[in-house]
Amino acid sequence: MSLEFIRRKNADTYIVFPILDDDGDTVNGASNLDSQYVAYGNSYAPVAFGACTYEAQELGATGVYYLHLDAAELNDVGLNAVTYVEILVTCDEGKPQNLAIRLISPVPTPPEIAASVWEELLADHQTSDTFGYLVQMLQQSMYMQRTAAYASIPVVAQGITQELIDTDEGCIQYITIKISVTRNWAAPDFTYYILYHYDADGNVDNMKADTDTTW
Repeated sequence: MSLEFIRRKNADTYIVFPILDDDGDTVNGASNLDSQYVAYGNSYAPVAFGACTYEAQELGATGVYYLHLDAAELNDVGLNAVTYVEILVTCDEGKPQNLAIRLISPVPTPPEIAASVWEELLADHQTSDTFGYLVQMLQQSMYMQRTAAYASIPVVAQGITQELIDTDEGCIQYITIKISVTRNWAAPDFTYYILYHYDADGNVDNMKADTDTTW
């Protein structure tokens, strides 16, 4: 007798089936029950039967039996290659029972879907004109690198000497801000140059920002 069941991969389960004799009658109190299994799929050939963890048990004296299958017996083998598990149940009085189990992947629950989206890495979504890329752009302030902090007075740096600072002409300094979705500072997505103009007294009297411009 052959039956087919549909069960979830990698999860304990039970299957229920009758055991029949040569006349097609159910067998009560079958003795020497033995249950074996083998896994296979479209790209994974069956190798050899192995003993099931549990043996079939009769439901009362009905000739109907159930078998507890362990999750390991309904497991994936290599890139989800397994799609079927064949169960062979034998006894002294009845005909061998061939039971095919078709395995299906679990359907994620709404909380699992939400958690998956929430925990998805932004780095996995870098294609332009996609929603994932837009989210990254909104988050790009997290990935900012700049050359220096804002200074309320000019400092000796970026080609500015103390002599220039001390003149009555004032001076200009700048901060370079690099923004990169992938934190690749050698090739940032955007580069901003913010220029500060200091008057003769060293006070900021003007600020200008430009994009992708070398000053």
